Amino acid sequence: MRRLWVAAVGLGLLAGTVAVSCNSASSPTTGVDGSVVPSAVVTPEGFETASVRIRRADGSVCELCTYVARTGPERQQGLMNVTDLAGHDGMLFVLEAPAPTQLWMKNTVLPLSAAWFGADGSWIASFDMEPCAPAADDCERVGPSDPALHLLEVPQGDLTRLGIGVGAVLESVGPPCEPVD
Repeated sequence: MRRLWVAAVGLGLLAGTVAVSCNSASSPTTGVDGSVVPSAVVTPEGFETASVRIRRADGSVCELCTYVARTGPERQQGLMNVTDLAGHDGMLFVLEAPAPTQLWMKNTVLPLSAAWFGADGSWIASFDMEPCAPAADDCERVGPSDPALHLLEVPQGDLTRLGIGVGAVLESVGPPCEPVD
């Protein structure tokens, strides 16, 4: 099982704000050893998408277009075996109720960064995660002990690039979206 829990509730939009698109830059996919992953492209299939609005600590707004994992099977599948996000910024995991949540990278080939958000949308913690060797059964598990309601996974390094960290607030999970080229 790759994922343990991660329930979207619109947390409301603040009036009078200007949103800035924060799409992730495409970069070559690398494997566990840092080599470029072969040309076989695997994108997430069967997932809905959603626009995600995050207010950074400086007050600016970042709008992302993510895949969404809402059900147990979707959360378990997550980004396993995915080599390309097809222009999406990442994947948002949604829990039914706030709970301590850990991730592991079994069968995941993309190096990822993950951010946990509480029931009030506030940033709890983030971690960089490296792929786990395919044959390993003892992949490292990471996650804060605080209960989270949402978890965002993006390509490794993108949380920093997007300015998502201490003081950030996940304000809303919106309608389906299409990535911006």
